[in-house]
Amino acid sequence: MLLPQLSNQLDSSFYDASILLGIEGNVGYRSNAIENGMVDKLLFGGFIEDELIARQYDRMNNYGRLGAQALGSFTFQMMSDSLFGKADWGWQGHLQSRYHLETYFNGGLFQAVFQGNGGEDELIQAVDGSLDYMAFQKFGVGVFHKPTMSGFIISAVNGEQFERFTNRNATLYTSAANDSLALEHSIFWGTSDTSTTGFLSGDGIGIALDGVLNVPLKESRGLVSIAVTDFGFVSWNESTLVRRSTDTWDYTGFDLNEVLDESVDTVLPSYPDTLDASGEKGKETRWLPGRVDVGLLHEIKDNDFFEISMGFRPVEAYDPYFRAGYLYQFNGNTLVGIHAATGGYGSTRFGISAEKWIGKHWFAALQTEDVFGLISKRGLGMQGSVRLMYLIR
Repeated sequence: MLLPQLSNQLDSSFYDASILLGIEGNVGYRSNAIENGMVDKLLFGGFIEDELIARQYDRMNNYGRLGAQALGSFTFQMMSDSLFGKADWGWQGHLQSRYHLETYFNGGLFQAVFQGNGGEDELIQAVDGSLDYMAFQKFGVGVFHKPTMSGFIISAVNGEQFERFTNRNATLYTSAANDSLALEHSIFWGTSDTSTTGFLSGDGIGIALDGVLNVPLKESRGLVSIAVTDFGFVSWNESTLVRRSTDTWDYTGFDLNEVLDESVDTVLPSYPDTLDASGEKGKETRWLPGRVDVGLLHEIKDNDFFEISMGFRPVEAYDPYFRAGYLYQFNGNTLVGIHAATGGYGSTRFGISAEKWIGKHWFAALQTEDVFGLISKRGLGMQGSVRLMYLIR
């Protein structure tokens, strides 16, 4: 949302209003390798052709990643009230529910799952991967600076659910005769309390910080912004289940003909459940999926702007994110843009955005980061967001 920050283009009565109320929805997923057609078949069923599998593998460049999120938020900003006698400062707050998933896997794991592990010779495959899912709600209050729309919110966090799986330094050995396997692994699997599930289940509690600093450029030529999102943690309750296994699992096959031959006394192999054997319950603290963004919005000439930004998350599934765009402002109350982005959970994509003040009370913003992904099965994700705000004067 950039239009409200271009204060020199807005009617000054905007800052003399009483309350600014907002709702936002954002949903989507992004990958560097997994196409929309593949996601569709994994979720809803269908035959996955060899050509489709091979195309995903070729796109990976050794490692694949995928991230998805759904977010719903209600916000308020007290525009007319002063904060401790400072007229430029006011109170703000939000209620937010977020669902976040990210996964990271190497080519060996993808190949073993979708193409198998057979062959004519001995095969050694690295099969590393991770999956992280978290659902949580935030209830926060903070302050903001009206002229620049900078501010921060500190939130109490309700942990609804989490699942985390990692397999590090894992290797799958397949014999040349394809009659034995060995999986050397280091597995962690954690899951929140399974006895209570659903919205506001209260399986964990935590705290989070969200904030943005907007620094206007000289002569109102734009702004520099630094934003922090979901910087915090959740402490999950004592019913959290954690399983760990660092071992080598061996499997030697058997001759099916011997099993079918009733005259041969064949004993089938039995394997203990190592993961369950090492499971334990107890509190577990997990970081929220925090992110830092830095951006520049600069006016080229009257009504023309360019935008560049970068985003960072300290996890394997997320590459440094870069975005650039061109924006044009109509009549002081409409802003449209085209954007190109790369990194994050995906590869290069192109999007569009539009923001508009409607009358004296309503503001609307629409955005998608990947136009191609919305219309094509070969897209590497799809995403869309909408924000509505109502200005009480």
